[in-house]
Parts: sequence; C-alpha cells; structure tokens
Amino acid sequence: MGKMLRLCVTVIALNSTQSHHTAYITAASTPVLIAITNNWHLEAIS
Repeated sequence: MGKMLRLCVTVIALNSTQSHHTAYITAASTPVLIAITNNWHLEAIS
C-alpha cells in the first residue's frame, strides 16, 4: 500500500498538466479500489 502511494505521488510530481494528473491518478487508484471492493465482498460472504 505504501509503495502504491509513493508511486502516485511520484507520478503526480512528474506530470504537469491536469489531464495527465487525472489519468494517472485514475490508473493508479483503480487496482486499489478493486482490491478494497474484493475485500468487502469476501467479508460479506463469510
């Protein structure tokens, strides 16, 4: 989780335009959101 956060910060710092920010934030946070959603489903099932 920490690595993902550092990656997001690095990507944001390297990109200057707002469109790039949005695209990279979305791409970086998608796997995190999927993992959180999967955890919720697993907890609901058990």
